[in-house]
Amino acid sequence: MTEIVTMIPKGLRHPKKASIRIDCCDVTYLSPNFKPSPWMISSVIHCKDRLIGRMDVFYAESSPNKTHPSFIPAEQKLLSEITKRIGRNCSLRHEGDALRIAANRLSSSFEAATIGLFYLDIKGNFLRVNSSFAQMLGYSAENMATQSLQSVLSPQSREPDDPLYCIFYDGPIEPCQALARFVCADGSYVTGDISLTPELMEDGSVDCIVGSVQKVSPQDDIVDREAQMQAHLRRAEFEIVNVLSKAQSHRDPYTSEHQNRVATLAVSIGRQMGMQGPQLKNLELGARIHDIGKLDIPSDILSKPGALTPQEYDLIKTHSAMGCDIVAGEILPPVIQDIILHHHERWDGSGYPDGLVGTEISLESRIVAVADSLESITSHRPYRPGRGLRTALDIIKEEKGRLLDPDVVEVCVAMGEEGYFDWLIVQ
Repeated sequence: MTEIVTMIPKGLRHPKKASIRIDCCDVTYLSPNFKPSPWMISSVIHCKDRLIGRMDVFYAESSPNKTHPSFIPAEQKLLSEITKRIGRNCSLRHEGDALRIAANRLSSSFEAATIGLFYLDIKGNFLRVNSSFAQMLGYSAENMATQSLQSVLSPQSREPDDPLYCIFYDGPIEPCQALARFVCADGSYVTGDISLTPELMEDGSVDCIVGSVQKVSPQDDIVDREAQMQAHLRRAEFEIVNVLSKAQSHRDPYTSEHQNRVATLAVSIGRQMGMQGPQLKNLELGARIHDIGKLDIPSDILSKPGALTPQEYDLIKTHSAMGCDIVAGEILPPVIQDIILHHHERWDGSGYPDGLVGTEISLESRIVAVADSLESITSHRPYRPGRGLRTALDIIKEEKGRLLDPDVVEVCVAMGEEGYFDWLIVQ
């Protein structure tokens, strides 16, 4: 700022007669041989929207030409531009100070954290580690900075099914959390819950990877490994259902769309009846493939525009048992198989294939039966047009306590009348 008050007079018409005073941020700066006078001009200094000072420029005497002011417009414009630039520079300086303060705080928090923290490059090499992580593994922070994450993880992390695999083998880097075993400096092992998150640049590429590690006790390790196994199993269930659903959509798009709509209805009803968590998810998965057995039914029967013969109807009725055979095994939960096998059982025992009565039928199968009926009535069929949501709800009410579970019907009808299922209305 001292340099500025010295340089400003050089841009004025009479530099030897000019004096400058700048008051900025509670500090006053004066030009050499400063001398105030009555002939002055002022310009305020703003830092963003905040007034932080002003600049006063004085001439030692008035303009010789009495018809002109002491300061001509060009000088006024120059001084205004100078104060604007001073304000912008102050703003940039304040922002820089704020960034330095934030960086210092972040660095202090990084070091003070009681859990392990680190930064990786896109190849998995450590860029920086905090003391907690280094001490957890028995290293110094300086020693760890020369290593990679792979070098301190057990060999199991190199297996393709490990969540950390992509970090080391050029896979797409996604946020992940996993239980990992670390090799300590003395050769022993420590188990920790590791979390990795990529930091992206403006072009979408990965700048670095931010990681954290929370050490877990041996007992926690057992619990977490069990949870991880359950998560893997659940993902396998999803994949199996997705594969079956896609296979059916290629052969029989109508049935595939019907199953998806039934699944949406069933989940809405189940949630309203208090289902949640795995029970609700199993209901959804079972509903999405409840008609998977129709893969074994000839297409000309499934799409027949007229009424079915008794023989054709008997063949159609085998789809629930055939569907159960398709998914038989140990991968999918028994409740999903039960939905496929028993979604055509009826409250009064008149359904198939086992003639179950009332609560002998699982709640999930009873919910799918109601959702299946509602969707079928509202949708267009090869042999008739859709009959509309209002008609469907009336029919569902007529079947309450006879073909369909009365409690499920009550919930379904109430939801339908409140507008939950308006998306089913056939235009």
